[in-house]
Amino acid sequence: MIDVHNHILYGIDDGCKTKEESLSVLEKMSNLGYEKIVVTPHYMEEANYTANHEEKMKLLKELEAELKLKHIPLKLYLGQEIYIQEAIEEKIKRKQISTINNRKVLLVEIPMFEKMCEALDFLDELIFQGYKIILAHPERYLIFQENPTLIQDYLSKGIFLQGNMESINGKYGKKAQKLSKFLLKNKMYFVLASDVHHENASFFEDFYKIVLNYFFLCKNKKRCYNCARVGRVYMDELDLKDLISYFMSKIIYFLAMITLVVTLGCLYIVFLKTPVYTSKTSVILTGNNKESSSTITQTDLSVNSKLVSTYQEIVKSKRVLSQVINELKLNYTVKELSKMIRVGAINDTEIIEISVTNEENITAYAVANKVAEIFSKEAKDLYNLSNVSVLDQADVETIPSNINITKQLLMLFLLGSVFGFAVLFLFYYFDTTIKRVSDIERKYNLPILGAVPDYTKKKKKGAKRR
Repeated sequence: MIDVHNHILYGIDDGCKTKEESLSVLEKMSNLGYEKIVVTPHYMEEANYTANHEEKMKLLKELEAELKLKHIPLKLYLGQEIYIQEAIEEKIKRKQISTINNRKVLLVEIPMFEKMCEALDFLDELIFQGYKIILAHPERYLIFQENPTLIQDYLSKGIFLQGNMESINGKYGKKAQKLSKFLLKNKMYFVLASDVHHENASFFEDFYKIVLNYFFLCKNKKRCYNCARVGRVYMDELDLKDLISYFMSKIIYFLAMITLVVTLGCLYIVFLKTPVYTSKTSVILTGNNKESSSTITQTDLSVNSKLVSTYQEIVKSKRVLSQVINELKLNYTVKELSKMIRVGAINDTEIIEISVTNEENITAYAVANKVAEIFSKEAKDLYNLSNVSVLDQADVETIPSNINITKQLLMLFLLGSVFGFAVLFLFYYFDTTIKRVSDIERKYNLPILGAVPDYTKKKKKGAKRR
């Protein structure tokens, strides 16, 4: 069950005052069978109930953490009971007012004992802006008690009505009780809610009495007194079974979208993507070749490790690359050539790998070897050391380094799957068409007396056999 109107969030309005009271109320709600609670503190500037979205979310998170510790199986969502006023949308944008579960759904109340002529105009403007409006406890408003037919003006705008369960038992007076029975009888309520404020509320004692007194004839009590479809429409709780069934019925479209993405990707790789080739060479930092010693000492190793980072920068320096350009007669600037070169130490060794990527494999090969050659010479000149030697010469590569058919086909397949899933999910999520009898009951809360089967396909099959 879902409760969409209450004042459980503590310290915000005239509801629960402490965290302990909030937890006590939530535990009682859970014991009654509630599974999801939309907390809806007042937003009423006249009463100074103006906590912003961030403050409310902080309190909500605290309650969620406590529920988890106490193993109370309740899901909490943030909403607000908004007193009708000007500039509601602007205050929503400024995070002063919270919508239900951060969706474009508002729980709104109008003046209780005054006739506010412009109330419907304010709500009409919000509807125009794309908001769904739930009007809180209409049975309690004097304007409707005196003239119930005015409620039709609100219903005709697509405004939903939320009744208080305790109105049915007469808590708010005879007039509210009479109007609530009228609204129930004529199926005008969209949802009934607790509007509970404190842990000692009579709601907890009267809950089963309300259900038994007014819903014992209904075969689906859950839908009547709780309106479970709110969970699907406003909580974004998707029916996994329906979703899987929908995907299976659209599997051909899913496979078609994967095929489309893979085909377009392959066309791009074959006809549009420019292949590049990468040639690699490596140099090693050896011991300092002195006549008196041909062995590598610990001092040599220490010096070499400290020079690795410096040598990596020297490889891409203007001093080295300008010589490479001149000797190979390349039509590149130093900056352009530097972007083609990658330098790095191999696994914390004293081996430096130099890789050159170019659209022409011969150019990549020539540049890689020439860079290693000139770098070795310059390093010796700069440090007066002879500890840099070419370890491996670069080879002419014939396979492009940026094209890996197996890997790229797998990536395209995954991309196509994600794309297909996203497209079908959007169609499923926004599809409001009626497909089953249960959809009519869930959407319009109307009892189904019978359904006319479709014999079209059977007749066609029978005609073929004849």
